[in-house]
Amino acid sequence: ASHLDTKSFLWSIYGEDKKHQIEDKQQHADADNSAEAKAITNQPEERVAATQQIYAELTDYDSAVQRMKSDPKSLVLSEQKSRPRSFYKAGIGAPNPSVPFNTKPRQAPEPHTPADHSVPMTRPAPRMHRNQDDDDTAHGINWRGRVARTFAPGTCKDGPSAWNGAGTWEERDVTSSVKSQLESRLAACESAMDDGTRVSIAGPPILEGEANIVISRGRRYAVLDFDATLPFRIDSEDGDIMAQGSLRCMDFSLDAANNSERLEWTTSFSDDDDKSPSSTSAVAALASIAEEVLLDVSRNLVFQEQ
Repeated sequence: ASHLDTKSFLWSIYGEDKKHQIEDKQQHADADNSAEAKAITNQPEERVAATQQIYAELTDYDSAVQRMKSDPKSLVLSEQKSRPRSFYKAGIGAPNPSVPFNTKPRQAPEPHTPADHSVPMTRPAPRMHRNQDDDDTAHGINWRGRVARTFAPGTCKDGPSAWNGAGTWEERDVTSSVKSQLESRLAACESAMDDGTRVSIAGPPILEGEANIVISRGRRYAVLDFDATLPFRIDSEDGDIMAQGSLRCMDFSLDAANNSERLEWTTSFSDDDDKSPSSTSAVAALASIAEEVLLDVSRNLVFQEQ
């Protein structure tokens, strides 16, 4: 239908409806003979207001038609607002009237700017990596190694060699010097008993083992482990040989010296007949003297060759 036909159709609908309302009010007014009803019915302003309302509604319809032609989405949205929730099927969901359609216009793309070739291109900075072999500092990819340096020999007060001036680690073998000290001092060991007998070392001591001095981080440590065999003889007051044999200490280490432990000695006689209480006590006295010598040398080992 054309626009005029639609307008006349709506006018007829709204006009007939309003006409029936006015006739109903007039009938009630005539029946009740009410002065108030007569005043309302005979008042011409009410007819004018009804006419203006109808015209306003028709004007709204015209504007709605114009909006539909310009923006069809607005009419669809208003139509969806008027529908009840039961109209929509399960799973579709009613639209949210509070959320309007995205009517924001698209932004125009930024214009392309050509590269400025007047500025010379620079080489990017080199990537950095950590060199674990050197001093753990950051270097570039094309870095050069350090110039080789000549290390001058140094001295350390605590005793490391010239090549170990920092005193990190050094081990010295002092076995020969320790053996010479033990042999000279043990050879002089002797003891005189109350009955006039005399026990002494009969020959050079037999020493097997090693002695080392370790220097670590500026501190000195001694390592010593020996097996000592001492030949002895017991002379009478007249100078006659009463008994002969050997004393043996199989486990003599620095731990025993530091802990002041008693050493274990094994006594053996050349002739079992020479073994007597007096001879046993004389050998025990000699073992005590030799033990003091061993402990004294081991305690002073760490202070040797300063």
